[in-house]
Amino acid sequence: MTFLFDIDNTICTTQGTDYVNAKPIPEMVDIIRDLYGAGHTIYFQTGRGFMGGVSKTQTMLRHTRRQLDEWGVPHHGVYSKPACDLLIDNVGVNAADFRLMIGLQGKESA
Repeated sequence: MTFLFDIDNTICTTQGTDYVNAKPIPEMVDIIRDLYGAGHTIYFQTGRGFMGGVSKTQTMLRHTRRQLDEWGVPHHGVYSKPACDLLIDNVGVNAADFRLMIGLQGKESA
């Protein structure tokens, strides 16, 4: 299977646009490692920097790739997405429902 994860407040906690101080959610990182280790394809998509234009977006993508590496999160690619308030998709699952699906419901993320 191929998985596409958002980053902020999905696999890490982020306060507003304070991406430098984002903290990984250990349970989500472990699940992603397990999926990757089982041979699944893992992509990330983020709206970080999108509103700042191409240069800002590229800078944020480089930062995000370094951050994922520092957190030990394996992946096959990190891509930009437009910033939005609501994403409508035919195969989407929000982070809370994903946590329920994999048995992390009721566990606090720090």
